[in-house]
Formats: sequence, C-alpha cells, structure tokens
Amino acid sequence: MRQIAQLGVVVSLLMCGVAVLETSEHASEQRNSQDRELQAAVSNETALISSSVRQTTTALSLMLVNPAVRQLLNDSALTAGARRGDVFDTAQSLATIERASLVPLTAACLDGGDGRQLACAPGARGAVFPQKLGRQFLALAGNSPTGAGSAPFASPITGRRSVAFLAPVRLDGRTLGVVHLDMGVGAAPGSDLLLHNLPNVRLQLGSLGQHPRPTLDAGHRAMVAVLPIAVGGTHEPLTVTATDTRPDPDLLNAWSAGLLTLLASAIAGLLCSFAGIVSSNRRVLHELSTDPLTGLRNHRALIERLPRVCQRASEDQPAYVWFFDLNGFKNYNDSFGHIAGDNLLARLGARLREAVEPHGTVYRLGGDEFCALITARVEDPHALFLRAREALSEQGGAFAVTCAAGAVEIPRETADPTHALRLADQHMYRQKATSRGGAADLITSVLHAALAQRHPDLGEHCDDVADDVELLARTIGLDEESVGLIVKAGDLHDVGKLGIPDEIITKPGPLSEQEWQFMKQHTVMGEQIIAAAGPSLERIGPLVRSSHERWDGKGYPDGLAGDEIPLGARIITICDSFRAMLDERVYKRAMTLEDALAELRRCAGTQFDPYLVEVFYRLVSERAERAAAGAQPTDAPARAGQRARSARRPATVRR
Repeated sequence: MRQIAQLGVVVSLLMCGVAVLETSEHASEQRNSQDRELQAAVSNETALISSSVRQTTTALSLMLVNPAVRQLLNDSALTAGARRGDVFDTAQSLATIERASLVPLTAACLDGGDGRQLACAPGARGAVFPQKLGRQFLALAGNSPTGAGSAPFASPITGRRSVAFLAPVRLDGRTLGVVHLDMGVGAAPGSDLLLHNLPNVRLQLGSLGQHPRPTLDAGHRAMVAVLPIAVGGTHEPLTVTATDTRPDPDLLNAWSAGLLTLLASAIAGLLCSFAGIVSSNRRVLHELSTDPLTGLRNHRALIERLPRVCQRASEDQPAYVWFFDLNGFKNYNDSFGHIAGDNLLARLGARLREAVEPHGTVYRLGGDEFCALITARVEDPHALFLRAREALSEQGGAFAVTCAAGAVEIPRETADPTHALRLADQHMYRQKATSRGGAADLITSVLHAALAQRHPDLGEHCDDVADDVELLARTIGLDEESVGLIVKAGDLHDVGKLGIPDEIITKPGPLSEQEWQFMKQHTVMGEQIIAAAGPSLERIGPLVRSSHERWDGKGYPDGLAGDEIPLGARIITICDSFRAMLDERVYKRAMTLEDALAELRRCAGTQFDPYLVEVFYRLVSERAERAAAGAQPTDAPARAGQRARSARRPATVRR
C-alpha cells in the first residue's frame, strides 16, 4: 500500500508538471498571438492616421490657393450670389479637411481677420461661433508660426466642452484668418480611435513614446507606437496605444478545459496518495508498537510512553509498573507444540488486558513476559495486581502455567523510567526465585545467573537441560520434592566450569591430555561451590558431582557404575549429553535430532542407563511429532534439525 501511494505521488506530480508546462506554453502562445494582433492594429492605425494627416495637410494647403477662400479673406466687394458661391466652395474645402481628420471633428470653420465666421463645413449644421471666440482663435494662431491649440470652450454646436486646433492662414506674411478644427474633449488625444475594425483591441491616442513596444495596461497587453504628426512646419508628437481587451495570459487564466481536468485529476491523485501515505504511516507505527501475536502493545510502545507517565505521576495519583513472567510456559510449548504455545500466550494476554483495563495498558515485552502500566486512579491497587496475576495462570491435566510478578510504584519508589523498569524486573525475578523453594531457589538462581554471565551459551544450555530433566523425572513418576531437587541440579550441573579457564572451555580444537584432566575436575568444583552456598543445597552437590559418571563405570570423577550412580545424576547425564549433541560448539558441529536420539540408543548400557534412554527417546519423539503436526517449534531440537553432524570428536564426549 505504501509503495502504491508513493508511486501515486510521483505520477500525480508528473501530471501536475505536464499540466503546468502545457499551460505555460499555451499562455506563451496566447501572448504571442495577442502581440501579433496588437502590432497589426498599431500598424494599421498608424498608416490610417498618417494618411489622414497627409490629407489634412494637403487640404489646408489647397485652401490657400482656392480663389474663393482668398476672396472671402480679402473681404472683396462681392455680390450676394458670388459670396454664397465662395462660402459654398470654402465649406467644401473644410469638409475635405473634416473627413481627413485623424479624430472625429465637431466643426471645421474659417474665420476672417476680424474674428467673424466666414464659412463652416456642413457638419456644423449652420451654427454660428461668437466673434469674440473667433478673435481669441485669431490671436492664438497669429502668435504661432505654424499653429496652436485653444483653451477649452463651450461649443455652440454640441453645447459641450471642446478644444480647437488653430491653423493660421497667411499671405505675404500677413494673417488673413484662421481655420479652427473643433473636437469634443472626449474626442481629444487619449480617446478611443474609431478607424479600426479588429475585435478584442482598443486603440487610443496617448502621450509621447520612444519606440513601438509591448507593455501592460491594468493587466492587459498593449502596444505603443509614436506618431509624428506634421501640421505646417511643426511636429505634434503623439502615440497610438493598442490595448487587448482580454486579460494578459498567465498560469491563472490560460487554462484550457482539458488541462484543467488533467490538473484536477493530478491534485485529486496527489491528495489520495498523501492520504494513503498517512494511513500507511499510521499502520506502520501501529505495527511497530503492537505485538503481532497477542495484539497487545509491545516493548517499544512501553519505552515511548513510560517517560510521559513518570512525568505526570504524583503522590496523590501514582502510576504503577507491573512485570509478569510465566512459569512453566517452556514445558507447555515443548509438550504441546508451537501453535498451542502461541494460542496460550494470546489467550493469557487477552485475559490480562480484560483484567487491567480501563485502569491501564497491557504490554507484551517478548517471549513469556508481560507488563501492565497502570495510569488511572485505582482504589485498591493490590487487589488489581492479584487479579492481573490470576489472569496469567492456567492449569490443565498435564500442565500448570503460573507467573512471577514484580511491582513498582511511581513516583514513590522512583520517578526515572529506566530505574522503574529495572526495579520491576528485579522484583519479578526475586519473587520468581523465592516462590518455589525459598533460599534454595534463590541461591540456585544466583549461581545460574553467574554462570550465564560468564558463559551465556552455558546458561542457555543449562536452562534446556533443566527443562528436559523435569520432563523425564516427572514421566518416570518421581515425587515433587525429588523433581525439584533434580531440576536444581540440572540448572547447576555446569556451575563448576566457573573455575575452568576460558581458553580451555572455548578451545576450538581437541584438548590436550593435561587440559582434559583439568576439565574433568569441573564436577568436583561444582560440588564445592554448591556446598559453600549453604546447607539448603547440600543434597544437590552430590548429583552435580556424579553428573558425568557412566553406566559402565568409565566416567569421572569417582568411576561409579550402574545403580551406584544417583538416579538424578543418571537423568542429568542423558539430558546433558542430548543437549550437548544438539548444540553447536566451537570444537564441534551440531547433530540432527534423529542422529542425537540414535546416539543415545547406541550408548545405552555403556554410557547411559538403558531404561531411562528408552523413556527419554519416547518423550522426545512424541514431542517432535506433535511439533511437526503443528508449526516448526522454537526449541533447540528443531533449530538443530538442519545442522550436520560433527566428525571432530565423538558426540557423547562432553566438556
């Protein structure tokens, strides 16, 4: 799921990138298209205006050579008919100027030297301009060699504010009159031009610009071009600005329907992928903090939460850490198989959670160890503790599983998380050691721990031997006291190796004769160590001393034979040899389970008690069959089943 979500993120990002790139290219194409349209509009408008200027200039020049205009300006004595003809001809010339104008004109008129209106183009519709205004026009035009612009005035034609371009009419250096071309203020430079027919483009006259160039006008693309307009001998520098009425294309407004659909799909995929990753992360975090077998929280979850609990706990509302370790679970697992053992752990874990909740949280620390972290207020913590212990107990006709427990109160005993875990563990193992047999069990545990600390592989080996010893001793019908005594001896049968140098124990090759004689003393050393531990273990020492005797009398240290060897020592010898054959050591390889059982039978009557060998053979074979019918067990025989037999030295020779 997580890989699919990550792939979805990559695909969605690629889709987003494609959509953005395509839209960027589309926006660029739209901008180029708009620029081409604006350039065409500016070029067309410039050509039209230039043509209009030329026509207007030509018309003004022609007026000076028009006899009718000259006669009107000279105020010649004309008959009424002649005057009407001259006025008509002059009006037609003015109409030509009006038509050629670059902006719409409201009037094109000729005033005489005294400011009187002489003639107007037909567009004036017979309106008469005041003589006072005509004199103002004449004064402005007379002061300019080429022409001038008027101040705003009220047009008698439209009644609106207007301005006029004034072109003086001179002859022999004498001003005879003035032509005024009137336009409404709304039609002055800066207004829209009406000389184009391109859609989506607005054209305006504006202020001076240097070169035709693209620009932006309030978010719209525009093109500006300079217009040198010649009137007489002057140049009126103006600009034509073409503005696209559509917004400037960019990543926000250039999306097509298809690309929007692609982008929406990519964003939706991205959101779904992120949601999948978040969900996957939560599931991974849950799996990392959850025991897969029981569904309880695991050791990692406890380590993460305990510091916060220690920080919040107080004398008024303390927290409790309870450790539990199952007794008898290994025998149950060996006897009934791996699947049955897993089911038992799941069943006991569920009972513990039911007993503890809602007061706290239950954790499985690994193997057969559990923990309860109590954080809520509890009226009777001891009663809850006893119920939790009871929940981890189960008995049947052929088994009994109980638990040892240790408790720590936070913050009364400690407020440090690491110290709290250490104390709970110590309390649990102290209770485990004292629950079975008082001081004897405690001393046995201490000696066993010392051996395991010095040689961890021997510690595990002794655990396995003790379990096999208990199984065989119970099967042949020994009482509980005898079983307990032999189990303790099985736990400590190698304790004398504490006095053997490491270079002998871990030597990878065969021992020399001198080294072998020294190794044979470890059973005597073991008896001496146990005797020094106190009278509670006085019956265990002889069993440890005789644990390497042989049925045919060729063992050590005393050369006992047959029934002279204590029964417990004979049991330990078989179980110790069996486990030694299955274990891989530096000086030998491991044997398969079948080869180890065959070796026991081969040596029955010489090294081992033949009766005990047959009983043990049947027990181990039945256990292996049960395990094979279920799942691969986790005990040493199954682990050793895939290993090859060593030819370095006889398997029944033990160090």
